[in-house]
Amino acid sequence: MSLVDRLVPPGPALWARNDLRRRWKSLVVLGLLAGLSSGLALAALAGARRTDTAFTRLRVATHAADGAVFATQVGITDPDWSKLEAQPYVKKVARWNLLFGRQKEAPNFLLFGPTDNEWLGDVERPLVLEGRMFDPAAPDEVVIDDGVLPYGIHVGSTVTFQFYAPGKSDFSGEPPSGETVKFHVVGRIRTASTLLFTDGQIITSPGLLTTYGSNIQAYENAFVQVRNPATDMARLRRDAPLLVGPAVPVLDSHQVETRVSTAITVERTALMLLSIAVAAAGIVFVGQAVTRSVAVIGEDESALRSLGLTAADVSRAAFLPHLVTVGVSVVVAVAAALALSPRFPIGFASTVDPDRGFHADWLVIGPGAALTAVVMVTGCLGAAWRQRRRTVPASQSTVITGLRRIAPVSIGLGTTMALVPGRGRRAVPVRPALVGAAVGILGLVGTMTLQHGLDDAVKHPERVGVTWDALVEPGESVLDAEAPGKLSTDYVDKIVSSPRVAGVTQVWRSVIDVEGRGVPAIAPVQLRGDIELVTLKGRAPRTPDEIAVGPETAKKLDIHIGDRVTIAEHSLHVVGTALFPDEVHSAFTEGVWMDATTLLAINPPDFAGGSGTYPNFLVTWTKGANAEAALGALEEHVGDQGATISAAAIPRELGNLGRVRSVPTALAIFLLLLAVSTLAHALVSTLRLRRSDFAVLRALGFTRWMGANVVRTHGTVVAMVGLLVGVPVGLAIGRLGWSWVADQVPLVYAPPFTVGVLLVIPAAVVLANLVAAWPARRASRLRSADVLRAE
Repeated sequence: MSLVDRLVPPGPALWARNDLRRRWKSLVVLGLLAGLSSGLALAALAGARRTDTAFTRLRVATHAADGAVFATQVGITDPDWSKLEAQPYVKKVARWNLLFGRQKEAPNFLLFGPTDNEWLGDVERPLVLEGRMFDPAAPDEVVIDDGVLPYGIHVGSTVTFQFYAPGKSDFSGEPPSGETVKFHVVGRIRTASTLLFTDGQIITSPGLLTTYGSNIQAYENAFVQVRNPATDMARLRRDAPLLVGPAVPVLDSHQVETRVSTAITVERTALMLLSIAVAAAGIVFVGQAVTRSVAVIGEDESALRSLGLTAADVSRAAFLPHLVTVGVSVVVAVAAALALSPRFPIGFASTVDPDRGFHADWLVIGPGAALTAVVMVTGCLGAAWRQRRRTVPASQSTVITGLRRIAPVSIGLGTTMALVPGRGRRAVPVRPALVGAAVGILGLVGTMTLQHGLDDAVKHPERVGVTWDALVEPGESVLDAEAPGKLSTDYVDKIVSSPRVAGVTQVWRSVIDVEGRGVPAIAPVQLRGDIELVTLKGRAPRTPDEIAVGPETAKKLDIHIGDRVTIAEHSLHVVGTALFPDEVHSAFTEGVWMDATTLLAINPPDFAGGSGTYPNFLVTWTKGANAEAALGALEEHVGDQGATISAAAIPRELGNLGRVRSVPTALAIFLLLLAVSTLAHALVSTLRLRRSDFAVLRALGFTRWMGANVVRTHGTVVAMVGLLVGVPVGLAIGRLGWSWVADQVPLVYAPPFTVGVLLVIPAAVVLANLVAAWPARRASRLRSADVLRAE
């Protein structure tokens, strides 16, 4: 006797061969469905892993800098980088310039220019998304990033720019008088710094300064790469003020990655949930199909047992044909995961990923394929083993029994069919329908709640500390030369009296030395109305010896509310954490907020030199004013004295969060489709497996409407159970999710709730009845004589 005959006796093997010959197509289709479900789940899980590593891979691909040193922030116009470059922990110093002037095509943009070939060469080497890189020797070629596209500038455009001459400041209020260059946009690029540092860059070639440098005012800063970011960035922050200039600020790229990572984490979590949902749906649907497929042997079980086959033999015979299903499911799962890989990541992460093409994540696909085989084998064996069990009548709960006594017959029967699965060959998929409805509504409500939090934050920028509508960065003429620390009364009056202006706050800004680090400092002075900065914890400073700090600054300096901090011999009491105006050089979570007299005592005004304290103005519009018209009116009213008047800048963290909606929405749509399909499957299966029950009811006097009402009640009860579970759980999960996001950004948490959630209740009932319409129509048209004759 062969080994095969020992393992599989001839009787079971013979029946299995005949069953495989008769049903091989349906067994292959079953494996195909299982494989596609598994493949999509594996692709989503691999996509979640790629989403999580997208920004890290972008940093590696572009040789990203670890930090930026802003010498110009403390008035150093000609920095000496040699001492910093000589430090053993410094790998590269890539110098770049701020180039100020006027441009007709995009008036709100600066130009950025590399000093040599290091920046956009060995450091921050860009991905070219369109066109090509500039010729390093061509003075009239530039590249752009995606942030410039909304202004109508694209590859092939021309940009005419007139620079300030050397020694002339863009803050002077005077028009530029330096070189005028007509630039040609030759490429569109992406680097890590465009996502963290500033978005909306027009970058010149090194040839610009080589050719026209004698007639262009350039302010030089630098990107820095270190050998070990975990330890060396602390050294860079410590040494930069000593080697480059006092209190020079250092932007740590790794610490501001939350500008990107928060949005990416939301998408990664959503993709993981999508993977779990797809896998669960596959198990439910394929499990039902496998159970019915294995149960085919029940038609021949009596004959097989009479021929001497044991119960174990019958189970083997039922299982063996499904080895084909197992094999097909594994092959299709691997193929589907590979084929779908170019579709991931999606949403915001797809714009970050440097290589979104075909990829094979064998750490996911390998174990996933093995798990698919194990689940399929276990499911088939379990279904075959259950064939040995004797069927027993299904019991009903006391609640259902009581309901059937008081409710109309059709409603009582529909409720019973929705909640009681039955036994044996007439069992219907009740639990999957109930779970599917609950999960679908939960996903929809949770996503609506999370998206309401996102929408609320976007519509209310005060959640991230932006309580003003516009920012005025004035020229040098606003300072009174005869009274240092005071502003030109005429200029301030023009801002305060401008049409459509409701509030004006003068904000003194500076960079000060706090425990050896350059930290942005602000001191607001109310001029009109009441524009308050936002505090997250504690309160705002009220006296000259109090300060509030940004949460990131507090973390870096290990400062807590209640501590005392010494700044330039001033002992200051920390009374709260606050959010600050977002800018290129620092995040909105960084800075210290103090009284104006204290800041001006620490760092007196030195507007022209740039190393002291200088004024900005925060402005709010009157209620109902058109923002664009109000901005134009303010520019016209103030005149040429204002170097820059712009709309309030929204922190990048919030803008990036606004771009992650596609993934949670995709998850909600999938879960909703899951709920609809499980309900439809349950209704159709119930009608098919219990046709004889409907026929007997018709013979006993049921009208067509009563028969249809049984099916409609079935669908409505499933929807109501889904609502009872899904709405409260979805609200709780949505709020927890938004609370986590608010903590990560950070922003002021406002409990999200949208009236749209209430509409889910009638919508779910209506949708359930729409799904039940076709099965109900079929139930109403059953001919009892034909069905009972067939029985």
